[in-house]
Amino acid sequence: MEHLMAMLNLSEEEVVDWAQNEAKKLARLENQNCCEIAITLATTPDLPSLHSKNVGYLFLKETYYLLGLDRVCETFGPMHGLSSNLS
Repeated sequence: MEHLMAMLNLSEEEVVDWAQNEAKKLARLENQNCCEIAITLATTPDLPSLHSKNVGYLFLKETYYLLGLDRVCETFGPMHGLSSNLS
């Protein structure tokens, strides 16, 4: 506040008024620069659907075997009394 008072040679009350006016000016400028954007969506038939293919499962299955989790489960499961069938 003191910096603005010294820089603008204004009282504290005048600096508050000045700041409020500046905020109003900036808000008006911002509102003037806004514009509407129209997006047109095509109504063509859908692309071939992947709903019948379980792509997420295939990714997880590949990761499961790449990390060797099948061997980890087989090795450590019985040691700790755990049973699992993730294959």
